Amino acid sequence: MAIQREYDLVLPMGMNCILAMQLKKRGLRQASYPFDWLLTTRDEGCEIMSSLVVTHFKDFLKREHLMFDNRQAAGRYVVVDQVQKITFWHDFFSPSFDNGALDAVQKKYWRRIDRFY
Repeated sequence: MAIQREYDLVLPMGMNCILAMQLKKRGLRQASYPFDWLLTTRDEGCEIMSSLVVTHFKDFLKREHLMFDNRQAAGRYVVVDQVQKITFWHDFFSPSFDNGALDAVQKKYWRRIDRFY
């Protein structure tokens, strides 16, 4: 027998997007949050997320830390934040930060960060 529980909010804070996908599948995902679609390393994932939360995402998505890594997934270009050790698989539709591409991604994430806090 399944135990029924009620939650005001379930925040996905896993090392990849699978947790957000599972919450959505189960009807528990109410909105997008900053960690939904990010990839972190298994060894450092909790430390990375904790540091971002404590510093209010200081230097998050900072242009000079970002690099395209020559991979694509589902029509999107993979970008790595070399300082934060985060990989973005779902956000960049061109292999360049020109034409406002980075600005659009930054705005999207800051909306999610504001919602998170």
